[in-house]
Amino acid sequence: MANKPKNVMIRKWLPQWDILLHPNLKLFISHGGISGVHESVDAGVPILGFPLFYDQLRNIANLVNAGMAMDVLSVKKDTFLRNVLELVNNENIYKTLQLIPMYSKTDRCPRNSQYFTELNNM
Repeated sequence: MANKPKNVMIRKWLPQWDILLHPNLKLFISHGGISGVHESVDAGVPILGFPLFYDQLRNIANLVNAGMAMDVLSVKKDTFLRNVLELVNNENIYKTLQLIPMYSKTDRCPRNSQYFTELNNM
């Protein structure tokens, strides 16, 4: 790639999870596959989604509705940079993303857990 910036790396494969956890990462540009969506949300990184097939459209739409992503299909050429900066600089998105891991790691049905644990021991 001609005139590639020094901070851009081009490889056939890169460890996505490690990259998402890097403290300097501000935005994940993704097709919206479920694995990447889960990893991005767990890492607290907003997504600029460009869904291509099947569930990707729904995955990105759900994140947009939750205020954690932007669908690139709704972005116009003349507003692209403004939209990317909005995703990167919007504190509300980061606050929302910081709440997700807290809720995803909690037991949502402790009574049911106890019931099935006791049932298994019978």
